[in-house]
Amino acid sequence: MSEAELHILAGRLHGARRAAAERGDLRLPLPVGLVHDADSHIVIDPDEEVRAAVADIFTLFDQHGSALGVVRAFSGRRFPRRDTGVWDGRLGWGRLTHGRAAAVLKNPVYAGAYVFGRATSTRPVRPDGTVVNTVNRRPRDQWAVLIPEHHEGYISWQHYLRIEAKLAANRTSTGARPPREGPPLCQGVIFCGSCGFPTNTSYRRADNTPDYVCTRSRSDAVTTPGCHSIAASAVDGQVARLLLAALTPEQVHLALTAVDEVHHRHQRSHRAAELAARILGIHEATIYPWLRSGEMTARQGRHRRWCIPWNSEVEEYWRTRVATSSHLTRTNPNYETGQAV
Repeated sequence: MSEAELHILAGRLHGARRAAAERGDLRLPLPVGLVHDADSHIVIDPDEEVRAAVADIFTLFDQHGSALGVVRAFSGRRFPRRDTGVWDGRLGWGRLTHGRAAAVLKNPVYAGAYVFGRATSTRPVRPDGTVVNTVNRRPRDQWAVLIPEHHEGYISWQHYLRIEAKLAANRTSTGARPPREGPPLCQGVIFCGSCGFPTNTSYRRADNTPDYVCTRSRSDAVTTPGCHSIAASAVDGQVARLLLAALTPEQVHLALTAVDEVHHRHQRSHRAAELAARILGIHEATIYPWLRSGEMTARQGRHRRWCIPWNSEVEEYWRTRVATSSHLTRTNPNYETGQAV
């Protein structure tokens, strides 16, 4: 068979594959937490511990706002993985790393979307004649196929877009300056007056005093004569005085009121799940996959507050399910039997 004929056959096969993908029928490898059923439909993994672990990634990200915060909150727990190749489909467990957490958060398949062509592969030739395979991620508007609401997911498409925007806002390599932990007031927003590069926050080993240090000053090859560090206390005090002088008491009162309202709204929205978890003696994060999937009867009212109709029959059913589960770690219940949620 000639090379021309092989090229034509390859083109036809590629075209058929692309057509199947545009219909959402092309069977692609799935991330952990999603599987193919007997009819090749994409469904959520039937393993209860796998579902809970994947759902906790999104719940913890909503709470902490970063992939690193998710990893820290997941410390001490194991995270699932599905093997490929010869051991395709075999379930394994390991530690949740930052890379794995970010991969889950960035994957639109968890939002119920069917996606094809998120990356392109090229084979550039180096001057010495060697060929290198490179994979480049495409922006969302250049994906070959995107079918929202193709299957049941762990989150909605709008939720996925919010996560995508938050991750972009956390990416300091592109110039973003997300809020940071720690006492320094101006961390992430101070720039070197000599070279124009942003400063990092450094803490002295002796007394843990924070300093703002030019990021370029750590490399002698690019340091300019004016690059230096400055104690955070020398800057933060002046900035705080200027900020307070510009604010009126009414503005401060409105800001504090808004913070309190957001805090109380968050507490109200999670109160039902917290009480149900305490009654059943399990971790609160286990309740949310049941609520989202509809397994546990509930409704969401104003401000996305969960309301769980709780009675003795419902409690007996879920206590039996928890008791017979081989995956759930049971703790001591803190509430009396039959308490309303």
